[in-house]
Amino acid sequence: MSVLSGLKAQEVPKRSLPNPKAEATLHRLFSESSHSCHEFRLYAVELLEALYLPKQCASGEGSFSWVYHITDLNEPSKSLDTSLFAFCLAQLHVTGTGGSTLYQCLDQYNTALQHLYSDLADSEMRFREETLAAIVVLSTCELFTLEALTKRQAQILENDIWRQIVTESGLTVALDEVYRMVADIPAFLERAVALPSISDHIMFLKEAASVTQSILAMVDAVESWHDEFWKASPTPRSWSVPSQATNPTDVDPSNKIFPFCFEFESLGVAVPVVMCWSVCAQLYSTVIQIHNLVQARLGRHIDLQTLLDQADASPVNLGSPSSQNNLLPGPSSTRSIQDIQSEGARMARFVCQSMEYFHRIEMGTYGGHATTYPSWSARQYFRLHPGHEREWLWIQNMHMMEGPNTRWGLSLMTFADIAEPLGGWSR
Repeated sequence: MSVLSGLKAQEVPKRSLPNPKAEATLHRLFSESSHSCHEFRLYAVELLEALYLPKQCASGEGSFSWVYHITDLNEPSKSLDTSLFAFCLAQLHVTGTGGSTLYQCLDQYNTALQHLYSDLADSEMRFREETLAAIVVLSTCELFTLEALTKRQAQILENDIWRQIVTESGLTVALDEVYRMVADIPAFLERAVALPSISDHIMFLKEAASVTQSILAMVDAVESWHDEFWKASPTPRSWSVPSQATNPTDVDPSNKIFPFCFEFESLGVAVPVVMCWSVCAQLYSTVIQIHNLVQARLGRHIDLQTLLDQADASPVNLGSPSSQNNLLPGPSSTRSIQDIQSEGARMARFVCQSMEYFHRIEMGTYGGHATTYPSWSARQYFRLHPGHEREWLWIQNMHMMEGPNTRWGLSLMTFADIAEPLGGWSR
């Protein structure tokens, strides 16, 4: 089954007439790409410049600079050309300028993935620039790193293939640095998902504490990178401006959920920064879920620091009858579960306040595409934790938003919701 199996799509009315000539030319050049790959890649880049890329963008912008380098690759590659073909079809579909259906686009994605898997299994092909390009083309890593985050499973990154390839390529832009950091997160999430299946009381507490420690350490790493990235610029990376977009949830315009939105220094800044906010929101959510699960098992309240101390507690302390009802409290912590809840909600709100920037028409379809994981992360936070019903409804209705010089509701793939929090529903 393709890695696309966990995704769903929203269909919306097409906004313009299909361009049969463009799609026919794309099909023809792709069919000839086995012996004339350069001509096909030139045309694919031409289409992506018209549909996908932000207008007036700089070719050196790290988050989408790969488009401009495609034509520098001259070696034959079935995985790259099939990925480009699938990606171009998808752009024609979501902008309403092509005749292909959503499922035809997904079918081409599946075909491209199969070719890519074959190249990754080949020790020589794995590190070719064309193979790296094929990975990047397939949703700018979303079908690999980001799907692993949303499914909370590490298998998609087994054998550190992604990290090996990126390191080999020497990429140093901000977004690549963020992807290197998050590559380890799916393994932590997988351990968290496995916690409810641990029946042994001692092992459960120690593993819950250990996973929570690892997740909080990752949060610290992401926040540290974010802070250094922010300090590296002499001018502000982002600032608040009044929101011009309207959401059906905001019945009273004078009482909007998000009256202000973020303006960013550039799209190349917005993407890695919002990625950091999104990852932190998901990690904070996981810590809250683990804490709730532990309290449900114990049948009483437990401080976050007391839970964290159990990672280093001796088996005697953990296993004694008294400890099961009165775990040894640790020293006062600078982070309480209330702090985690507050920070998680803040990160998710920051993500929502970034959506208007990404959905400007000038951002091309890249803008909406770049919100796939961030909008999922914010949606899960508001959905899984009580007290955020308005925010959850706002993001559920985001595809129906309207605003000057913005484009909402593109037929983009979205990640499926998490079925339920680790400890089950508390409401």
